[in-house]
Amino acid sequence: MKYLIMALLLLTAASSNLNAADGKPLVTSAAHKAFERSFKNASEVSWTEANNVYKVEFLFNSQYNIAYYNASGALITLEKNIVSTQLPLILEANLKTRYAGFWITSLQEFSNDKKVSYTIKLENAFSKLVLRSSGTGWILVQKTLK
Repeated sequence: MKYLIMALLLLTAASSNLNAADGKPLVTSAAHKAFERSFKNASEVSWTEANNVYKVEFLFNSQYNIAYYNASGALITLEKNIVSTQLPLILEANLKTRYAGFWITSLQEFSNDKKVSYTIKLENAFSKLVLRSSGTGWILVQKTLK
């Protein structure tokens, strides 16, 4: 019986090492279960790990999303691409007023159980901007001249 238990333990350890060697990240059970609870019908699921943060890219309700979980399964943030008409009205109006000469190259929504924020990349013939939402307005994070 001792030999059987020992063999099972060695087999489990060996398969764990094989998964890691295959390049497939080892996702904690807690993170995986939390994801499955929140996104039962997700498809095209792909996990990666860096510094004990588990990133999962997936398709849910016909939209690509990225979720970040810690090792204990707590959602750090959920990221998704949106269009400007999905912004809160005050942010959309502020954008149209202050950045009328720019076009949008990307717009992401970041959310968790505490807040929702937005990051937008804008461009015109002379410069590129990165803005983050702050309440009812935008904060310039980066400006690059072309």
